[in-house]
Amino acid sequence: MLAWEHHCDFLSFKAYDDGKSKVLLCLHGTIPITYLSTLYNIPVDFWIPTEYPKVPPIAFVVPTSSMLVRPSRNVDVSGRCYHPYLHQWSTQSNDPNASSKKVINSRPRSLSGTSSSNQRYNMIPSTTVYDKVKSCCNEYLERSVPELHRIMAIEEDLSKSQELIRQEKFNLIELEKVLDNKLNFVKMKITEIDKLIEQAKNIPEVSVDDILSEDNATEDAIYYLGKALSTERIDLNTYMKSIRTLAREQFMHRALIGKIRRQTMLNKS
Repeated sequence: MLAWEHHCDFLSFKAYDDGKSKVLLCLHGTIPITYLSTLYNIPVDFWIPTEYPKVPPIAFVVPTSSMLVRPSRNVDVSGRCYHPYLHQWSTQSNDPNASSKKVINSRPRSLSGTSSSNQRYNMIPSTTVYDKVKSCCNEYLERSVPELHRIMAIEEDLSKSQELIRQEKFNLIELEKVLDNKLNFVKMKITEIDKLIEQAKNIPEVSVDDILSEDNATEDAIYYLGKALSTERIDLNTYMKSIRTLAREQFMHRALIGKIRRQTMLNKS
């Protein structure tokens, strides 16, 4: 009881493997170990779960800066200790109330011992210990509540940021799909253009000015043949033969001009 009055900082946050944390009672101490004829005091922490004594305490080796935890059968790499006593934990055999009753009942009756025990217990009222522990708990909660609120606010901000990141990731994935489709379309058009360029290389070079000049000349020849026929300078048979030849040439010229216009995407005049 005297030890409880002089130690208030016995509560700490315990982080579990699932990421959750609780405020638990933590007992600090050292265990003497002899190794190679040398005595070492190994610092350990004993965490008392809220379900105690239904579940056993959790023991951890707390190495100093100059110590290194070497994994073994009884200690893992995180420093957690494993022992048959903890593994075979029994609620009834490890109940503090039952254990204390056994110790009291097993003590021999002695008048002097009883009187000294009563005097010692009378010196430390139970209400004083309770008030002291309650005061320490309240002080710890007063220090911890603002920090918990700050951590909860940070967690809320992180949750919102995570949702924004998830939405942005979805938008980027959709944008990537659209860009991939456009890229495939552009590649297809580039392939078509390359084919047209290869085809154009095999086409003999044609002067557009020469074709237009020949078309205009053919048009003039047809016009003057018509005037010659009307003035009877040529007969009808000669006129028809010449017209057929000129019309065939004119058709070829204008078909070539139309093809050039379509390939150069020019409107017909």
